[in-house]
Formats: sequence, C-alpha cells, structure tokens
Amino acid sequence: MPRFESWRGYFYIFWTTNEQTRANAFGVNSLSVVTVMHMRKDTKKQVMALFIVLIFGLSSIAFFFTSFFGGSTQQQNDIKPLEKFVLDGQVDSRVEDAYYRSGFTWMKVYYSDKNDRVYTTVEQLPDLFKTPDGQTQLVVQRLQANSTLISIYSVNGREELLIDADENEIISKLCSVVVLPPADCAFLNQTNTA
Repeated sequence: MPRFESWRGYFYIFWTTNEQTRANAFGVNSLSVVTVMHMRKDTKKQVMALFIVLIFGLSSIAFFFTSFFGGSTQQQNDIKPLEKFVLDGQVDSRVEDAYYRSGFTWMKVYYSDKNDRVYTTVEQLPDLFKTPDGQTQLVVQRLQANSTLISIYSVNGREELLIDADENEIISKLCSVVVLPPADCAFLNQTNTA
C-alpha cells in the first residue's frame, strides 16, 4: 500500500510495493514517484510574472503591427514632398525639419528687393549642387525681409553670408556645408588656394 508524505505543498507518493504491483496499478514498469502538485506561493508569483511578461510582449507585437499596417499616419500624411527646390515664402517647419534630417542642405535667402542680384542667382543652385548620382540635395528658400542675409545649414554645419556676397563666395560656403559636394567644389577649392 502506498504511503503519502507532504513537503512544502507537494505531495509525494512513495510506493513500497514491488515492481509488479506498480506496473499493474499504472500500466508502466518504471513509475516510482507520482507527484501531485498544489501551487505554492513561489509558483503563483512565477505564474503572475510570466503572465505580465506575456501581456507586455503581446502588446509590443500589437503595437508593431498597428504602426506597420496602417496605424496613425496623420503626421506622415501632412508632410508632402516638395515639388520644386526653389521656394518663395514660408515653409512648414516640419517639412524643413524632415528634409534637414534626411541630409538636405537648406539655404534661406533674406532679401529686401526682388531685383537683387542674389535673388535670381540662387535659382540655379539646386541644379548645380546635385549629388554625383543626380539627386537634388539643396533647397533654396527666398524670404522677403528688411535685412539682407543668406543662411545655409545642413547636418555638416551652418554658414551665414551678407547678401552682397559674390557668386563664388556663396558657392564656396555651400561646398563647405553640403553633405555630398559636387566635383565643381574640388575645382573651386583648387583655384581658390592657387
């Protein structure tokens, strides 16, 4: 006949009968200990911790799928790509920031009169400063203001010029700020040092 012992919430059944009796009772030859488990406090804590980890894991997976498969895309829909790279007037700061973060150089030209020489000169700069593979990397924004100033900035730095600067000086400053300077910048640097 089996005897029962309790130890920390577990019940162990020790069989004291011979091998033949155990095989007849459970249908197996090698069964020597049958454990009947009652949950202990430690086990309950482990199950709760596993439950919490499972909830956090599933919520992370749900967040991934909702953001990847059509979650809130309101901010992405608000920012539209620029149709041209010479802009007149104000631009939404989110658009400017998005282009800045993606490696574009932003040039703000503050002018007092549209007849200024620089106002018309800057129109050709986005085409002049294309990357080696033909991508545009310069956005020119012309803003009417009382002061006359050119501000150029990118992830490589910031430069400011007075509006009466000549074209070579503007190009030289652009060459020092753009992310991928065109081959003309190397030629310009060689002629300036000679």
